[in-house]
Amino acid sequence: MLPFLQQFGIKIDEQTIVDFDTFSPGDLEMDTDFDIVAEWRNPLKLRSSRIKDAILTKMFEWMEKERYEFYPSGGMKMKANLAYVLRRLPLFKKKLIEKFPLNMKPKQLKLFMVLEEVGAILEEKLEKFDNNPSKPKTFLEMYQYLENFRLKDLEQFNKKKSKSVMHPYFRN
Repeated sequence: MLPFLQQFGIKIDEQTIVDFDTFSPGDLEMDTDFDIVAEWRNPLKLRSSRIKDAILTKMFEWMEKERYEFYPSGGMKMKANLAYVLRRLPLFKKKLIEKFPLNMKPKQLKLFMVLEEVGAILEEKLEKFDNNPSKPKTFLEMYQYLENFRLKDLEQFNKKKSKSVMHPYFRN
């Protein structure tokens, strides 16, 4: 997680990460300062959210345990720099502000563009794997599928015989 936070532009290192406070939505379930008042679940309606949660969980795990980092392509770098400038111009601001918020620097824009690109690849693969909406895959099944996909993709990347899907952007 440290490389991700650093790449995101947060000034943090091995010594200061102990004092760094952050949380994810799932932490609210475990925090004693919060009480669950009501909960609504419909797996059919929450399918996309579940898939994205599984993908982000694995991506963060790969960053932490496998030392994966993001590598934006040249096109992404140009797009992020252009978006950084254009979103400040009144003519383009309204169209770009939602995807490229004003408070994000080019470095952060590049990071989120790679995150989105790799996430979309993994989401497409996972949606095909989770092909029965009336009986969704468990998180454990999705995690295992994503891990197997990562290992196959890494093998392709290392062999260079077949083009890796994920590793041009996201590698260790």
